[in-house]
Amino acid sequence: MDASVLQNLSIEQIIDVLKEKVGKEETVRFLLREKMGISTVRLGTGPRNARAFCEALSSDGFSIDKEIRDIPDSPALIALDRGINVDVVDVSVKDLGCPAGARYKEVCMRGLDLGYRLCPPELAYQLRRQYVNQPVGERLYLAMKSVVDSYGNQRIFAVGCDENGPYFGLDRGGLDEFWFASRRFVFIRPRRMN
Repeated sequence: MDASVLQNLSIEQIIDVLKEKVGKEETVRFLLREKMGISTVRLGTGPRNARAFCEALSSDGFSIDKEIRDIPDSPALIALDRGINVDVVDVSVKDLGCPAGARYKEVCMRGLDLGYRLCPPELAYQLRRQYVNQPVGERLYLAMKSVVDSYGNQRIFAVGCDENGPYFGLDRGGLDEFWFASRRFVFIRPRRMN
């Protein structure tokens, strides 16, 4: 099949075409995720705590949810003290094997079962800073250990872009919170040794 034909197909149509060649839909989805959804994010650069990150993002023109500014600085929100690159992948809850949606605990467990790792909180700040061409309407949630806001609620970070531009936000992060199949989560993908 000509590559130009594939460019005009949706992901689901490409999966159907490749299923005929490969045989298993799970294998096709895994290969597509591995090839299409990976980016590299640099950690350990810039500010060192949540308050400083918010100030830096604000001065760079990013919109920040008010609740993030209220998260107390804690050791869990401290940046690495040296720069490293990490590969990240964003996958939908459906891609994780949950076509009817899943609770947050299941989202995280499925990602871990596939060999991904949970994100440190710093990744959210750095992803927001470094993902400058995020499409309007996209919102990515970090698969991470929840942080506690000033009201005692478990929350996770999200980076998105709406008609007002890129923003940095919080969303519900309780283990029993339900997420629809279309929601996309960011995980760290361990680097392969050659």
